[in-house]
Amino acid sequence: MVEILASGQVVSGSGASAGAGSKAAQSKSSLLVEGAIILVLVAFEGYVLGFISRSRKDATSKNRWTPVKTQDI
Repeated sequence: MVEILASGQVVSGSGASAGAGSKAAQSKSSLLVEGAIILVLVAFEGYVLGFISRSRKDATSKNRWTPVKTQDI
């Protein structure tokens, strides 16, 4: 806690270090949040690309099937 007298003198603590510490903690937490957001977006994009490539693979494999026998009823 900082006390400022009527003359403008600071009695206890230093105001410069208190503000810098909270700014550093705030910037570190914001970097962590940004990193988490990027990680989630990359994982989602990977899921979508995997889904698309799997559906294309399934579609091409279905087209390659040829009937071996036919039964006449």
